[in-house]
Amino acid sequence: MLLKKLTCLISILILSKNAFAIEKKMPSVGYDSLLNTFKDNCLEEDINQLYYTGQNSIKTFYYYDLNEEQISHNLNANGTGGVNFKVLSSKVNISLNKLYSSKNSDLSIIYNNRIEGKSVHVMNPLLSNIGISTINLTPKERRKICGDKFVTGINLGAFFMASVKLYFRNEEVKNRFKASVTFKLLWMSFTKNIFDKVFEKFKNDVSIGVNVYQIGGNEKYFYNFLKKLGDKPNCSLLNLQPCQTYFQNLIKYGQEEFPKQLNNMNFTMEENHGPIALSFEFSDYTRQGFPYLSSKEANNSDFINALNIENAIREIQEKIDSEYIHNERAEQLLKNSNIFRLNLSQFEIIQDLSKKSEYNLNILKRVMDNCMIDRYQCNDLKIESFKNLIDYDEKSLNLNTIDSRGN
Repeated sequence: MLLKKLTCLISILILSKNAFAIEKKMPSVGYDSLLNTFKDNCLEEDINQLYYTGQNSIKTFYYYDLNEEQISHNLNANGTGGVNFKVLSSKVNISLNKLYSSKNSDLSIIYNNRIEGKSVHVMNPLLSNIGISTINLTPKERRKICGDKFVTGINLGAFFMASVKLYFRNEEVKNRFKASVTFKLLWMSFTKNIFDKVFEKFKNDVSIGVNVYQIGGNEKYFYNFLKKLGDKPNCSLLNLQPCQTYFQNLIKYGQEEFPKQLNNMNFTMEENHGPIALSFEFSDYTRQGFPYLSSKEANNSDFINALNIENAIREIQEKIDSEYIHNERAEQLLKNSNIFRLNLSQFEIIQDLSKKSEYNLNILKRVMDNCMIDRYQCNDLKIESFKNLIDYDEKSLNLNTIDSRGN
């Protein structure tokens, strides 16, 4: 069977804080290429009849100070219909490339254990009961159920990411730190418990946090592991030990425990087990021998509406990402006010910004939730919600703009 590939980006909503509990999609599931949404299985195939191609490979990457574009490229290294990963923080869904990328005043070192699996393909799909029920519908009605395409292949994979994030007083301090500390020294300090006297120069300029995410595998096992580790530590350069121990335990888990949860990289519909879809391949129903599932041909109006919807979703998500990053940094500065030696004025200004960004995030979360329920209202929701957001001066997160030191 000749499979026609369609390049696109698919947003997958993540249901948990640290692990990706993705709703699994069986090959042959319907897909609307205009709205970028999965539909019902109007076709079906026995899971035991799926055809596998390619080989599994395990690759370990070490990233340092990557920007959003570089992170996105590395997350979707094999993408045909690449997945736009999002993770649910304690507040909202954040784009993973935004969360892990380095900004003007922070820097991340990342351990990524990536397992690229085989590709699984539909060979002999049959019309499902849902598909049969749509035959007498109008093309437009059928499209709402089946979409205009279906998934013919899934590129399987999984990855585990752990990172150490350094939050600097400002961009100038970050640049001085990078000029003084090599990636090798920084990596060895967290993996081999090495301490260098150069760190003392930045003792009042840097706080440190640890992040970890698992994509694929057993979410429940992962949570139990994190529970045993205890709360994520918050460290200074003069007290690295809690972050060193935590990070080393994460890497050990990623190397030894995570691969055991992946069902030998074979496709399974079982929750909390096996690999996930890193990218998809699609085909038109008609071209694969199912003309009776062909849906209404899109006209210019459909394309314009779809474009407006996608632009609205993108703008809402970009706003969410931006507000989250501001809120995260504000909370880091407040939590580590003793490290950064914030004076009362600084503390109050950052605290006010934290409250405003938190308020904006709550508005944007409700907007995105409603947008996902009915995408056709996304643009109106975006316009109305953006009017209600509170403005603030994000430059105040650069401590130099408040006071040179906070003495």
